[in-house]
Amino acid sequence: MKLFRDDDINRFTDIQVFLQIHDLFIKYNKIHTCVVEMKDLWESRGLWHLLMTLPNIEIALHCWEHIDYSALSYEQAKADIKKCLDYYKSKINGYKYKEIKLFCPPWNKSTMLLSNACYELGLGVNDNTDSRTYNFHWWECLDKSGLENLEQVLK
Repeated sequence: MKLFRDDDINRFTDIQVFLQIHDLFIKYNKIHTCVVEMKDLWESRGLWHLLMTLPNIEIALHCWEHIDYSALSYEQAKADIKKCLDYYKSKINGYKYKEIKLFCPPWNKSTMLLSNACYELGLGVNDNTDSRTYNFHWWECLDKSGLENLEQVLK
């Protein structure tokens, strides 16, 4: 099964563009893996609601802020990722809980220490080295050609 990673979903994500992207995932019955930057994600209540309620969405963790986790110590990486997971759990507020099972590091930069920290927190790591992963960013679909490219991949 192919993993379709939509990286950098964050509080500034354009909801209309997000919906256009997600409509393609519904059309082709694929899972839309939304790789989120957790910092203040709850501040975009509309996006939060969509992530929690739309079908065919899997939530993966990208970061708190877009930093190079491969440069962090084991303890720093684990603490930052735990902060993200704790924030996420604290904001569920009655929504059906969608478990986060995957960490996708910024710039796909991973280390064994980072992988170990993720493992300790119950997360797998996807660093986009697998040919079964298609990685894109929501902002690449701001224009029609970006959406058309994504649709070709999903067909």
